Amino acid sequence: MSESAQKIRIDKWLWQARFVKTRSLAAKLVTAGHMRVNGTKIAKPAQAVGPDDVLTFPIGTQIRVVRILALG
Repeated sequence: MSESAQKIRIDKWLWQARFVKTRSLAAKLVTAGHMRVNGTKIAKPAQAVGPDDVLTFPIGTQIRVVRILALG
């Protein structure tokens, strides 16, 4: 597959993986500056992520560290 087919927006992935209820809540989580991709802080919901990326973000009172194995 091509490089663009292996990437998806981070807000869309968080919503598809059911870490948040809506895509707009996922976008708010990212724009609030609470998201890291591979250890780098991001602030744009359009950030592309793909397999083998590591996401770090808070959900409730816990910090989640998730490695993406596949896209939705």
